[in-house]
Amino acid sequence: MLRCDDRVLTLWRLRLILVFLVLAGCTSAPAPTPPAPPVQPTPRIVAEVPQVEAQPVQARVDTVEVCVLHQGKLANVRAERLATGDTVVGGRPFSAVYADTGQYALTREWYVNSESIDYDPENVCFVRYGLPRVVELDSVVRLGSWRGVPVFRERSNTGTPMVIYVPVRAGCELQPYQTEAIAPPPSCPKPEYQFRVP
Repeated sequence: MLRCDDRVLTLWRLRLILVFLVLAGCTSAPAPTPPAPPVQPTPRIVAEVPQVEAQPVQARVDTVEVCVLHQGKLANVRAERLATGDTVVGGRPFSAVYADTGQYALTREWYVNSESIDYDPENVCFVRYGLPRVVELDSVVRLGSWRGVPVFRERSNTGTPMVIYVPVRAGCELQPYQTEAIAPPPSCPKPEYQFRVP
């Protein structure tokens, strides 16, 4: 026989189940979407295209002169510039024919560190000045070399130059260096390498 407390507990359980059933019945499933109308095929229009015989594309080739450092001297060399923008010499990449073998300052530690150049015969210190610039091939002549890189001066300048140039990369791109008298005076350290005059 059930006691009063058990009957009340059973009634509460039944009420709770009834509430869950009512709530479950109140939620409705979304209405089914109506089927899409059938797609009518679009009539196909075929235009007659005249047949043209394909012509081979001719790669545009321009002959250019490029200034390079060759055996310590600046020289213009002929090259071909293709439509793709590549520059070649005899069909080979320009960079393979005129590879940088360490003759340009751009790859040297002293250049990267903006170190000065000590022109020993006159005990003149040159410091880096401004940005590299492109110069005319015949406007400079070789003065000597600094740590394996050729050094140039302006052709019109005689005597001790106020400005010297080191080649940075192909294309006659040279970095100017000027004397301490013109530039802010940093101390020119005693070089471990000597400036060599050819």
